[in-house]
Amino acid sequence: RARFAEVLHSLTDDEWRHPSRCEGWTVQDVITHLTSANHFWAISIQSGAAGQPTQFLASFDPVSSPQQMVAQEQGTPVAATLEAFDASCAALAAAVDDLAEGDWDALGEAPTGHVPIRLVADHALWDSWIHERDVVLPLGRTPVVDTDEVLATLRYCAALGRAFEITAGRA
Repeated sequence: RARFAEVLHSLTDDEWRHPSRCEGWTVQDVITHLTSANHFWAISIQSGAAGQPTQFLASFDPVSSPQQMVAQEQGTPVAATLEAFDASCAALAAAVDDLAEGDWDALGEAPTGHVPIRLVADHALWDSWIHERDVVLPLGRTPVVDTDEVLATLRYCAALGRAFEITAGRA
C-alpha cells in the first residue's frame, strides 16, 4: 500500500479521472473502494485479535455494496480521496504492526467468513495487489512485481475460489 500510495501521489487530476480496469470505475473510484476496504480490514484485524471477530459482512453484497459506497463519494475532491486513502493505509498498517505473534491465528472476518487473521491479511494484500494493477495498467504504467507478493496472492487466490464454494454450500 505504501508503494501504491507513492504512485497515487504522482498522478495528475486527469489520471485520477481515467477509467480503471474495473468496469464503470475511474482511478478515483477504485481508491475510494480501497479506502473503505482498508478501514474494514483494520477493524477486522483489531477485533479478531481482541477475541471479538466482527460480523459486518453477513449482509454485505460484494457486487452492490462497493458500488453504493463509491457512488456516495463521487464528487469528492481528489486531494480528499488521497488523504483518506493515506489515513486508511496508516490505520491498516498500525493494526498489523500491533499484532502479537499469537494473534495471527485468532479469527478475523473476511468475505469467506471467520478465518485466521493471517488469511484476513492475505485477502487485504490480494485486494490491494489486484486494484493496484486495475489502476496502473490502464495508465500505461508498469506495476512492480515483488516475488513474495506474487506468491502470497497466488496462494490466496488458489484457495479463495474453493472457500467461496464451501461458504455457499457447494463443498
